[in-house]
This record gives sequence, C-alpha cells and structure tokens, in this order.
Amino acid sequence: MLQHHHIEDLTSLDNFRIANEYFSLFYIPEFLTEEEEIDMLNKINSNKWISLKNRRLQQIGGKIDSAGDISLSHNIPDWLRSFGERLNNIYFGNDMEEEENEEENYKEELNENTDEKIQFFPDSVNHYLINEYKPGQGIFPHEDGNRYEPFVAILSLESPIILEFFTKRKEIEKDGKYLIEKRKSIGGVLLEKRSLLLFSEDLYTSYLHGIEPIFEDDRPIDSILNYENTLFFFDEENEESEENNNNIDVSAKKIYKKKREKRISITCRIVKT
Repeated sequence: MLQHHHIEDLTSLDNFRIANEYFSLFYIPEFLTEEEEIDMLNKINSNKWISLKNRRLQQIGGKIDSAGDISLSHNIPDWLRSFGERLNNIYFGNDMEEEENEEENYKEELNENTDEKIQFFPDSVNHYLINEYKPGQGIFPHEDGNRYEPFVAILSLESPIILEFFTKRKEIEKDGKYLIEKRKSIGGVLLEKRSLLLFSEDLYTSYLHGIEPIFEDDRPIDSILNYENTLFFFDEENEESEENNNNIDVSAKKIYKKKREKRISITCRIVKT
C-alpha cells in the first residue's frame, strides 16, 4: 500500500503510482483545493456547452470532427492555460527502485540521464475536453486515437465516478476457426472529486477506457485498481479501526457502493502537430 501523499508533497510523481502491473497509471487525490474546484466550476459553467445524446461537452484548444481530425485553436482562456502549466510541472523523480528493471528501462528510454527529473507530458498540453455526466450517463469503451500523444490527464470535479479499462477485441484461432475475442475489463479506477488521473504508453495505446452508464456504482473493492490510493480508503480504514475496537463486524465492507451524482471532468492531452 502506498502512503497517502498530499498534493503539496508532489515532488515526484512516483509517490502516486498505482500499485499494479500497469506501470503508466498514476492517481493524485485532492489535486485541487475546494476553493480552486469552486472557482474552476464557475468558469466552466459560464461557457457554452455542446449537448450530445449521453452528455454535454466543451472543446477548448481545437474542435474534433466526425473523422477524428482536429483543428487546433490557440484561444485557450487564461485560467485553463494556467492549469495546463501546472500539469506540465508534474515530474517523475529519481527515487525509482533499482530492482524494478521495467521501470528503470522505461525511465532510461525517456531520458538517458536518470539523475534528472522527467516531465510526464513531453510537451505543453494544447487540448482540453470538458465533459458533464449526469447519473445514468457514461461513455462507450474507446481509445483516444493517434492524433494525440500517448499521455493523458483527467481532472474530476463535483462527484466521484469509476473509469473502466478494457482489453481490445482481437481475432483468435480456435479449432481451425478465427473468432473475435470479446473485450474484458482489467479493472476500474475510482476518480474522486478534485483528483487527477494520469496514464500513458501501453495503457493509452493498447487498452480501451470508458464509463458505464449507470445510476449507482456497486462493485467489489478488489476490482478497483487504485482503491488503496483513494481518500475513500483512508476514511474507511479509520472507520474500520474504530469499529474493530468496538467489536463490530466489518466483513461486509468489501464493496464500494455509491449513487452517481453530476460530475464534470477535464481531459487534458497533446494534439500532434
């Protein structure tokens, strides 16, 4: 289990890595303060929304057409440009453990000098997609496509939700026949309000992600990849400690269950130029 770090301690992104086989997955709880969240929501809601069947959205930095092409625009408001600069100041540190060869190789591929800090985003963020989801709304499992660099950050506002990652459908041979293997979930990530999720590399290019269109999240905690990284876990851990001291059975607390509320997210990416 990783220690609980506050955003003020963000000297290294390594402190926020989700402990699982997918190296390029990071979760930062409380990336914003409550005051920053309120101010950001006010600015977002003062802009014009585009209404879709399953959600509302705003595209800032460029519009995406039906073919997936993007016409870049440098008309990014100051508040969002400032937020982008904050994202560009997120670094890997030099505290990766030597025995984790895969992580060391990944770091060396990014920068031959492993004593230097390495930015998560290789260039300035230049595209922001703001989505509003109401209870019962979601988005089909998808990939963001090759028009973007394989690095993404998702800021969550107002309420929590679970983002699911899936394998892609693939053709397999069985008994001399070729079949399409169904996509499978590899787990969900609990996105609490004011949190920031970052992922890249294979998790971006080789897997799908989506949000189930339901009114309530109800699932085993062992299917949530970042459960032990969340504020919900730390609150529950303290509560269970008190209940154990009072001889209360806590065996039923292995389920995450919460009704959906309206949520706004900002997906931050780099359009290839």
